[in-house]
Amino acid sequence: MDAADATRSKGLDGLRGVAVLQVVFYHYYLLWPIQPGGFDLVLRLGNAIDGVTLFFVLSGYLIGGNLLEVRDAPALFRVFYGRRACRILPLYAVLLASYVFIQLVDARMRLGFIYYWHSGIPFWHYLVFWQNNSFSTWGSLGAPWLVVTWSLAVEQQFYATIPWIIRYVTDRRLLVTLCLGGMLSAGLKSQAAPNIAYLLIDRIDALASGVLLALIVRSAGGRKISGSIRQALRLLLGIYATALIALRAAGQSNAVVDNPLTASVMYALMIRLLVDEAPWWPIRPVLGLLAPIGLWSYFIYLFHLPVAYVLKVLLPIASLAALPVTIMFAALSYRYFEEPIVRWGHRLKYRPTASAGPDPARA
Repeated sequence: MDAADATRSKGLDGLRGVAVLQVVFYHYYLLWPIQPGGFDLVLRLGNAIDGVTLFFVLSGYLIGGNLLEVRDAPALFRVFYGRRACRILPLYAVLLASYVFIQLVDARMRLGFIYYWHSGIPFWHYLVFWQNNSFSTWGSLGAPWLVVTWSLAVEQQFYATIPWIIRYVTDRRLLVTLCLGGMLSAGLKSQAAPNIAYLLIDRIDALASGVLLALIVRSAGGRKISGSIRQALRLLLGIYATALIALRAAGQSNAVVDNPLTASVMYALMIRLLVDEAPWWPIRPVLGLLAPIGLWSYFIYLFHLPVAYVLKVLLPIASLAALPVTIMFAALSYRYFEEPIVRWGHRLKYRPTASAGPDPARA
């Protein structure tokens, strides 16, 4: 979302903060579990939230909602892609530059970074956001330094298609049908080829759930109906969360609860509740506290592994400080690098200033 948007939701920013911290927790701890014990329960519970899926649902909702509000704008494609470029590309370029730098320095000085920069995937794949396809077809996750960028590639492929769909599929019922089809594709994953992982089709259920929610929220009837059953939505989310925590605590799984489509729908319901009202009291202070983390989440997501690798190699004793160090740099990056570029990008307007009302919700 736009850094300058005064109307942005702290609840959704907090939710984004939850998502990015779960991803960091997963990469820092869940991939290399310690011996079972008291902390093992914490590890299992930490996996109750799928941060990447939550990110995708949020993206589908925010991007889809933004496009629905400006679908008839003459400058739709130019402005959308211009703003997206300002938000995504500068920091991504910094990440790629850091990768090239550490590779060149380590090749000369042999500092011990080779495991983190060595890759079986050509570098140009990262330049054109093709790495997620390479992960699937080559059977390699490429350089650990850049491994998280597969989801960024999925996002870019989503951006390449969704503006055209929303612009030219003017029949709301057909658009809803397309979203439902994307969501139900999750049921076919188990029958698909194993190399479906990391592809756009593997995450279309989460993205489509977010877009469908945007359609509901921007429909008078859908907003009214979903608002009238708010208590039922809270109850459903409570049942889901209780079942999920119980399963994680017991170290078990369930085909219904542990299902990508179920998770996507539950996250969409959670977002729906946050759209019209402040978070209910048990989680309100948590989301408020994590709202700044949500603002800084793009840097945290891209750089939490490189920061951890640098500390691990150069200063192992400080490796536990990887997260606070990442957050510190994320705050600086957002304030002095990302936000100014995003503000500059928002000089591009979907409609002429003289005839435009308030600028559409920013994503």
